[in-house]
Amino acid sequence: ANGVPLGQDFNLTLRARAGGMLLLLLVLLAGMPGRTSADFCCKKISWTSDWCQQSDCLGKGCANGVPLACSDITNCICADLVSFNTKAFCTVLQSCSQAKTDLAYAEKMVQLYSQSQPSAACVTALKQVICAYHFPLCTNDDKEFTQICYDSCAAMHASCNNVTLPYFASIGSRCNFLSVYSAGAPVSQQAYITANSQCTAVGKSVLAGCFSVDGSVLRQVEEAAEGAGSEGVRAERIRIKDVKPGDRILSHDNRRNKTRFARVVFVFEHETARQTSIVTARTSQGQALQLQLSRKHVLPVLASSGNVTTPDVKHMFADELKEGDVVCISPVASKSELRTLRVDLTTPLHACQHTAKIVTVQNRTQRVKYVVADSDYLYVDEVFVTTYSSSAGPLETIPFRLLDWLSPDILQHASVQHALGIVLESPLLESFEDAINGLRIEEYVHSFISSLSALLHANGQDSKSLG
Repeated sequence: ANGVPLGQDFNLTLRARAGGMLLLLLVLLAGMPGRTSADFCCKKISWTSDWCQQSDCLGKGCANGVPLACSDITNCICADLVSFNTKAFCTVLQSCSQAKTDLAYAEKMVQLYSQSQPSAACVTALKQVICAYHFPLCTNDDKEFTQICYDSCAAMHASCNNVTLPYFASIGSRCNFLSVYSAGAPVSQQAYITANSQCTAVGKSVLAGCFSVDGSVLRQVEEAAEGAGSEGVRAERIRIKDVKPGDRILSHDNRRNKTRFARVVFVFEHETARQTSIVTARTSQGQALQLQLSRKHVLPVLASSGNVTTPDVKHMFADELKEGDVVCISPVASKSELRTLRVDLTTPLHACQHTAKIVTVQNRTQRVKYVVADSDYLYVDEVFVTTYSSSAGPLETIPFRLLDWLSPDILQHASVQHALGIVLESPLLESFEDAINGLRIEEYVHSFISSLSALLHANGQDSKSLG
């Protein structure tokens, strides 16, 4: 009656219902408050000089409306490591003091048992365990995760000559380590997942697949004209901070081996600064490029056996990169100083046609932004990167693009953004990501995603694919 073929009408109805169900779920999530009104202590600590003047401040040191100078907590050894909700919000002065005392004692214990000064790596690992010990993650005043995650305890054990928590803490069983670890024996996958779940780990980003807000991308500013040829499409360079849904940013179509502009479907800027890797690479012509991204961001690296004609590419986390590794770069990287330029979208070009060799990798704390586009591969700071934050690979971004495919603009709905914000800021998400990263399942995921993407392309969804 309405002139729509039966099969098409069914597909449209199915998509609408699925989109409606997903929207309803997200709206319900959005209606769930991050904490109840009864949660007085399970909050994020404000590591600022005026922390005691804030209206919700509770516990020792709070000014309670009196114009007094706050005790300095900016130099607390855990200030740069704790960015999640913790009941230590109400005991921040005591917790910082105890953490400092415990660190000094732990360093002495390491020196006693190893007969040498603790290394820098050991001190870092000690800080992470001690801060997780004194600032446990919470979801409300009645639920906190006092166990310390396996990865943190294992790092301390490996870096500090086999020292474990009982050496210097009164409640040593709070480390998810001794019951799992066995010298010389591999840790089972199930035990690893369990020991990294429902626990506290500090010093990591929650959703790790993010770019520094100071990074840059090329945004399309005009439609590709028919027969434009190698003259290219005009684009402008913008900061990651300014990227918004609907923008088309420089990407690469791996199936067609061509450069293209991918549509941004979702962005999220985290409230607090996160640990990032600053990767400096140099081209064969001597041009220096600097990529800024979160430490667990995944990016393709050219294997030593590969070349630009038949590249052998492996995926690595940013914090695994080292001097000498070779990354793939944009075909217009040589014009990185230009604010506006034209990009050729017609010439066949492999993503690793142009490369640069890593010179240094440094760590820094920065504001970061999560960006999802209709392609999982982007050129950021002229370097070819993925949008993944774990070895789950494309499974991570498919929910966003599936929502966008089912109901365009749904991700811009205020309730949906609020719900997603709660999830993306949740420290519990990190435990799941750590477990996935421990399994390194990307090789099993990519074949499944490729098949799914091919199916969607076959159904005429090429312009809004999931691959």
